[in-house]
Amino acid sequence: VITGPIEAPSPITWVKPSIVCEILYANITSDKKLRFPRFKTLRLDKRPEQSRLDEDILSR
Repeated sequence: VITGPIEAPSPITWVKPSIVCEILYANITSDKKLRFPRFKTLRLDKRPEQSRLDEDILSR
């Protein structure tokens, strides 16, 4: 969840999630950013409302 203002070089357009993908990452930084994230696969068996954040991210 993003809170507060966001600095960007151009206007931001928010869209509703429509697909789910699975990603891999080395670890999570202290400011809750993924280190070395990489795409693994599309999850065609899941809807966006069924997706979740990794418990590691939520517990920090």
